[in-house]
Amino acid sequence: QGRILTSVQTIITCSKLIQPQAMNQIIQYIYGDKIDAKLCSIADLKQAAEFIDVPDLYNFLTNEVSLDAFNPNDFVVLDINNDREDTKEDTRPVQSRGMTEVCLLDSLFSDIVFRLDDGAASAHKPLLMARCDMMRAMFSHNDFKEKSARIIHFPGVSALTFHQLLHYIYTDDTPPKITTANCVDLVELANRLWLPRLVTLVEAEIVKQFSLRLSVNPSHILSNKKVSDADSQRNSDSGMDLSEESLSIVQPCQMHNANQLASWCLSYLSLNYNHICRKYPKILRLMHPENQAALNVNRWPPI
Repeated sequence: QGRILTSVQTIITCSKLIQPQAMNQIIQYIYGDKIDAKLCSIADLKQAAEFIDVPDLYNFLTNEVSLDAFNPNDFVVLDINNDREDTKEDTRPVQSRGMTEVCLLDSLFSDIVFRLDDGAASAHKPLLMARCDMMRAMFSHNDFKEKSARIIHFPGVSALTFHQLLHYIYTDDTPPKITTANCVDLVELANRLWLPRLVTLVEAEIVKQFSLRLSVNPSHILSNKKVSDADSQRNSDSGMDLSEESLSIVQPCQMHNANQLASWCLSYLSLNYNHICRKYPKILRLMHPENQAALNVNRWPPI
């Protein structure tokens, strides 16, 4: 928001050829790959992009934006990867690759290293502090030794889980490679760092995956018929039976405040209560008494 937050600042004095509004749009583009044409003329923005050396933005404004057809009331979202060729080595200049790719994947200008259970990950303090209140406290308060540390030990977190966390922090988007096998680890870390939006994104992704698998045979979840062992095995092999996965994540989700996903799993288990009693009786008996009672009350078909 333009406020000075620390005593260490870098001040850049621009030429009069670069208008303040154009400079703001350059910064907005670097962070988010979009410009707001309502705040700056295309001519001033193109001139600023040329002088500051932002080639992808300059080429876009030169080749693809027509001043006559340009709508000044809309954001312009730039996709600079459409013309990218699939090569083993990316030789594009840093200015053409975007902050997410350069900072997240290549760790360019990283200033902190996290030591994890199975590796290490580099990151950038300013982004971590801007997107996570827990990180801001850890890196700004004198009470925490991490404020002056170059390497932060983060026990109990795998490299995959931490990279998924960084993907969310850097992009505000759903992290990749989320499955029922690793979603609990990410939910636990998000809950520990007080990132409720990340928890919600993980919940939505897992429910989406479950729903896609159930869409193959939606009658499976609502069937009142007795399911034979052969039918149960076929459902399990085809990926339609979500009982084991739901049983494995429902209570950890409750523990780490992923309540929406936990409710979905309890609903699914209730609708398939008889099948679960036959196939997973030991796991069912080991569940928390409140969950056992909820499944018994909401079981289908009722008794």
